[in-house]
Amino acid sequence: MTTWDKNRQRINGLWPEVTWTPMERELWTERLQVLDQTTLQSALEKVVIQYARQKPALKWVLCEYETMTQEEREREAHLQGRMDRVERMQAERDEVGRDRSEMQNVLRQIPPEDLKQLVRAVKLELDPDKPLDEWSSFAVGITYAAHTCNTTRGT
Repeated sequence: MTTWDKNRQRINGLWPEVTWTPMERELWTERLQVLDQTTLQSALEKVVIQYARQKPALKWVLCEYETMTQEEREREAHLQGRMDRVERMQAERDEVGRDRSEMQNVLRQIPPEDLKQLVRAVKLELDPDKPLDEWSSFAVGITYAAHTCNTTRGT
C-alpha cells in the first residue's frame, strides 16, 4: 500500500538535487497528503517523465493527478453504463420469458382442435401436436395474438 510517507520519499528520490524551502515542504505536504496515494504515485512518475526541469512544479503534479482521477471516473462511468445496459437487457429477457410463460398458459387452456385451427389460421409451418414448450417465441406470440383477437371478436 502506498502511503504519503512513501510518496514523500519518492519525491525526494526522483528529484534528489532539489532543495525545498520549509514553506514549499509544508505546501506540498498539505496539498498532496490528502490525495489518493496510489494515484499520486502514478502522477509523480508521469511528471518525472514528461517534464525536464530540475525542480518540479506542484501544479504539474496536481494537474496530472486530476487528469488521472478524471480518466478513472470516466472509466467507471463507462463501466457503470455497460452494467446498466446489461441489467436492462436481462430485465427485458426476464420480462419476455414471463410473457411467453403467460401466453403458453393461456394456450394450454385451449382445446387441442381449436389450437390446431389457430395454428392453421396464422399459417404457421408448425406441427400443432408439438408441445408448446418447443414452440418458438414467435409461434407462441402470434398464436396467442390470434386467439386474443378471436376471443375479443367473439364477445
